[in-house]
Amino acid sequence: MRNLNAVIWLIGILCVISPAVPAGSEPTVRVAILKGLDHVSIEGESILIRDVWTYNAIVEPPEFAGFRLEPAAGHILIDGKDSETNWLNVIPKKTMMKLNGKPFRGKVEIAIDEDNLLVVVNELSIEDYVKGVINHEISSAWNIEAVKSQAIVARTYAIYQKRQRVNRFYDLESSVLDQVYGGAQNEDFRARYAVDETQGMVLFYDGEIVKPYYFSTCGGATEDAANVWGESKPYLSSVKCNFCKDSPAYKWTKSLSLNTIKNKLSAEGYKIGEIAKIIILGRTRSGRVLKLSIADSRGSVKLNGVDFRRIMGYNVIKSTSFEVKVNGGEAIFSGRGSGHGVGLCQWGAKGMADSGYNFKEILEYYYPGTKIERWYK
Repeated sequence: MRNLNAVIWLIGILCVISPAVPAGSEPTVRVAILKGLDHVSIEGESILIRDVWTYNAIVEPPEFAGFRLEPAAGHILIDGKDSETNWLNVIPKKTMMKLNGKPFRGKVEIAIDEDNLLVVVNELSIEDYVKGVINHEISSAWNIEAVKSQAIVARTYAIYQKRQRVNRFYDLESSVLDQVYGGAQNEDFRARYAVDETQGMVLFYDGEIVKPYYFSTCGGATEDAANVWGESKPYLSSVKCNFCKDSPAYKWTKSLSLNTIKNKLSAEGYKIGEIAKIIILGRTRSGRVLKLSIADSRGSVKLNGVDFRRIMGYNVIKSTSFEVKVNGGEAIFSGRGSGHGVGLCQWGAKGMADSGYNFKEILEYYYPGTKIERWYK
């Protein structure tokens, strides 16, 4: 039976035949927008549904139609009828289609995964993709130079990941695992304008497309990538930032019971008794926690700040830039910033734009040594 592994194999063959991102032409991207579903609804004008394996039309495009797709015994049912395939291509001939009520540009592929559930991949031009990212990552109401910065970074990130994942069924996740993408629903004039004004612009370092990490708020300085992921890149080094003070996450506090901390550490395999102290053992150059010690009556466990934040929860401990005090049965964290801290500080970009810097100056500041080049028009 053909399954998702066979689908991935065929994608890999197609990628070998056609270069992933040829310079000089606008690439498309494949984004996993829905995963692990037991049904998907599709609506649109003149929708053509084809079997990807045979390329035969299964549904000829009527003027307007809506369909319900479900997995069943390794095949996809369309309105209860067996399509006799596990991989469909869905193309709207006239306008955008709606998937589970949300509008999407481009075409869609739907396949069955190993758990007999549906995976939905949206394939569209990279410019349309970036338009669908902007308002999920920042607000297009920000100073337009900051919005342009986000457009270039989102475009560069997508192209970088596409080049890294040539043997995958899709290039990008639609969540924070990559960039948050929600289709065309939250597009607006300012998002489209920023993307159009920077069309084809990509960040390079020493002739190579960069890996442009970004995050919400640095709280005073960005972080060196080596301290977060162990990869050292000159354009991902720490820089001071005095521009993100308007961010709601510039300063924050969070209280956690010592019992909660103990339970979360225990669930990760750390042997810890009743917590008595939490001591910061070292900090990075940007002031973030490098290592800390959590002590009980018998001894202590040591872990790095990045792991501690992951275990406690990224939305609980907003960044590794924090102080901590134990008071009674709880630990009180006082921190700055939100996110991993590497690359572009989004609220810093806003602050720079508000202070009169343009998008080129913003990106050159947060990614030292990089250059912006228009790769295609």
